[in-house]
Amino acid sequence: MFDKNAQFDITCPNCKKDFRISVSQVQNEDDIPCPNCPQVFKTGELRTGLEQNEKALEKFRKQNMNAMIKFKF
Repeated sequence: MFDKNAQFDITCPNCKKDFRISVSQVQNEDDIPCPNCPQVFKTGELRTGLEQNEKALEKFRKQNMNAMIKFKF
């Protein structure tokens, strides 16, 4: 499971500026506004992507018990 405090950058398609959001925002909020323009992101697709990555990582961990995985967000 991803650390709920983990953060990652996304680029707004409207103003082209990067901003940081957290895993907990994606999991708990329906909309995330861009801090630089009026663009609002629906978190449904991001949430689905996180869930798919979590499942893939869990499967990988089970197959590779000795592997150590580190992500930098």
